[in-house]
Amino acid sequence: MQLRANLGKPVKTWLPIVLLGGVPLFSQEWNGVLAQVYTLPSPVDQTLPPPRQTIIGAFAGARNVNGGIVGAAIETTCTTGSNQISSQSLQQRFGSDCDRLFSAAQAGDPNLDRALRRIAAEEISAQNSASLRNTRVRIANLGQRLYSLRAASGYAPYASLDDSDVPLLHRTKGAGASADGDFGRMGVFLNGKYSRGDEQGDDRNPGFDFSASALTAGLDYRVSDALVVGVALDYADGKADFDDQAGELDLRSYSLSVYSSLYTADGLFVDALIGFGRTDFRQDRNIDYSLSLGPLGAVSVNQVASSEPEAEVFNASLGVGYSLVRGGWTFAPSLRVDFVRNDVEGYQEKVSDPGAPGAGFALTVDAVEFESLTSNLGVQLGYATSHSWGVLYPQARLEWVHEFMDDSQIIGTRFNGDFNQQSLYVQTGDPDRNWISLGLGVSAQWADGKSGFITYETEISRENITSNALRLGLRVEFD
Repeated sequence: MQLRANLGKPVKTWLPIVLLGGVPLFSQEWNGVLAQVYTLPSPVDQTLPPPRQTIIGAFAGARNVNGGIVGAAIETTCTTGSNQISSQSLQQRFGSDCDRLFSAAQAGDPNLDRALRRIAAEEISAQNSASLRNTRVRIANLGQRLYSLRAASGYAPYASLDDSDVPLLHRTKGAGASADGDFGRMGVFLNGKYSRGDEQGDDRNPGFDFSASALTAGLDYRVSDALVVGVALDYADGKADFDDQAGELDLRSYSLSVYSSLYTADGLFVDALIGFGRTDFRQDRNIDYSLSLGPLGAVSVNQVASSEPEAEVFNASLGVGYSLVRGGWTFAPSLRVDFVRNDVEGYQEKVSDPGAPGAGFALTVDAVEFESLTSNLGVQLGYATSHSWGVLYPQARLEWVHEFMDDSQIIGTRFNGDFNQQSLYVQTGDPDRNWISLGLGVSAQWADGKSGFITYETEISRENITSNALRLGLRVEFD
């Protein structure tokens, strides 16, 4: 038996025919009106109530925001039938993948929610959090460097010790000490940090475990006893493994920073830095799911959608503070403002098996800009002790961090295989607005112009993130 559908909008007839096992014989367009002829199993009731409400309800019932968004987009574009009659193999593949989803939705397949979440590509939101984390590491590395410069200047924390305690202090204290003493105006330093932690998933963001390492090398020049300027190069890499074997994200970043610190003999200081960087991502997103119910039968999808997006990063920081010295103790309250802009370029995913089910669900992702503005209100407490070899300075740091920006973003995407190029998007989650950063460590200043430090750091009171890090560094002065 044949049933002819002559429609200006084939969405209302094409879908139920296919779900009932209809096979398209041919299609023809007259004056913009599409006519399609199908062969249906016999006998068949020619009253074909479309399961549209069933499908909409199934997609809208996704237990994840992005899964619901992608379900709505699939419902909009796939019911046109344009992909199924396309001459392009990728579009035909996409149409076939859509048919399987509709079939499962009609039958109430419990695995549909997982399928929609796998297709939704919420993993791309991790690119910004990973890049932002690396940038904050760079800012912290240079912040530690500026703190070491103030310490070496003789104003804090070592200025509290008597000159007779250690030969080092004869070279660092007093007017003109930096220029005329044994220490040179120029210094080189190397700071490194390794961190690891996890970010819990929610209804918009994926959960993942992360690790990151960063290395900052710089050269600075003491213009006067109160002013230092410098330049630094930074390399960082990181990795995120998504929960539920949803894929992984690798990144490498390179940056150049210039910085300066101005401090006075009474303890007041002002720090500033500007940085420019580039981040290269490598992301593998697993599109894997199985559907077992529905008129079209079972299907298993096992694709890896790979991409290599790039991003440009700009950051700027300005901080002020005061070092109050009493005996061997130093108490240093400070306020710093950090701005970060992360511009991720648009890119296109590639699937591991273009001829297999799920190949049509690879995405083209639009460029997106993320911005973060944080205030860091903190205090550093330390106690300096003199020894025959130099000065030892145990210290603790506590900061309250507040995020003013980094709001939830809409990232535009499209399915590569979609004939209609229906717009859909990935919605990122809201950030933590407030958290505490805690650091415990020790630094040392040797009499030959070398200094170093080691610090343990963690973040507490964050809703979805745990993080632990170890930071260490070394500086050498020379003429």
